[in-house]
Amino acid sequence: MVVSQAISQIGFSLVLPFLPLYVEHIGIHNVGQAALWAGLMATLSGLAMAVMAPVWGMLADRYGRKPMVVRATLAGALIVGVMGLAHSVWLLLVLRLVQGLLTGTVSASVALVSGLVPERKLGYSMGLMQTAVFIGAAAGPLIGGIMADSLGYGWTFTLTAALLAVAGLLVIYGVKETWTRPAPRSAPGGAPRQQRLRFRSSGIAPLVVVNLLDQFANSMAAPFLPLLIAKLSGGLSSAATLTGLVLGVVAVTATLSSVVTGRLADRLGPKAIIIFCAGGAALFSLLQTFAGSVWSLTVLRGLMGLFIGGTIPSANTLLTQLTPAPQRGMAFGYASSASAVGFSVGPLVGALIANYSLHLPFTITAVLFAMEAGWVAYGLRGVVFRDIYEQPV
Repeated sequence: MVVSQAISQIGFSLVLPFLPLYVEHIGIHNVGQAALWAGLMATLSGLAMAVMAPVWGMLADRYGRKPMVVRATLAGALIVGVMGLAHSVWLLLVLRLVQGLLTGTVSASVALVSGLVPERKLGYSMGLMQTAVFIGAAAGPLIGGIMADSLGYGWTFTLTAALLAVAGLLVIYGVKETWTRPAPRSAPGGAPRQQRLRFRSSGIAPLVVVNLLDQFANSMAAPFLPLLIAKLSGGLSSAATLTGLVLGVVAVTATLSSVVTGRLADRLGPKAIIIFCAGGAALFSLLQTFAGSVWSLTVLRGLMGLFIGGTIPSANTLLTQLTPAPQRGMAFGYASSASAVGFSVGPLVGALIANYSLHLPFTITAVLFAMEAGWVAYGLRGVVFRDIYEQPV
């Protein structure tokens, strides 16, 4: 599952660096309009994923988590493959929307792994899965950009489709899930009663909010970071390379910390790790407000990466512990929906704030991470790890 997750994330992120250029290639020749179309596609895809994630989670609880992972990867392979044949920006927009509706490999994969590993290894396993996500986020854009420049857009979309197909086949033939559909619980008198999660008292709601705040904070820098780096470097022609370096450093440090904090979560408890990591991310994000050079910014973002690598794996571990096995698909679906909303809104908010100051978004990011730490400390106080179904009326 770790290999499949890494391959699928590399595949999905292959096309991200040149999507605005591809929009220009298929007919939108104005740079500003091309950027607008690309932003609209990303937002619609994220919102579509937010709407459908709970639905796919509910189906996972009914029919198994493995079919949902296979659905997400193979549907992505088909849709991205067709994108390479698109000759209209409207068709590309529709395909991106359908991609958001049918894909969502991360939450499906995490839900599957949560039911396959022993609880004492849960934090370590969640850390490995998040490591795969960071590896894909680091390697995919670099490979995709090189391929687009050397081989053209069509071959890059084809490679993406092939990678996603391989990821799906790895799950089909490499993962064994013995799934028995849970029987409905019965109310007094023997009548079937649908199970519901007590989101507030169980602590699941705070963890869903953690996913929202974390993705919101992490995605705010996307639209303005290259502009800030160009400004700090004096507008050098190497600004694009420096931007790649900064992003790469964050990906590497977050990748390393995912496994380490996963092991610590198994020993110290995931709640403490979330609070510590979110607090550390808030501190180093705030310090970036005062960065006066590219190198100081790189060091501070690298140190921030050491902390952001531990938040989501620990949240997934805690979500697994707090959720009954028959309802984990839906719980992870809601968490994925919150992440998709944060990913869609974060870049827009970051761009609006950057109009006033290129450093101000770092302060807002720090506030969001601090809110995340406080939210977990407050929202999970007194939470017990049992009896989290609604009691019958």
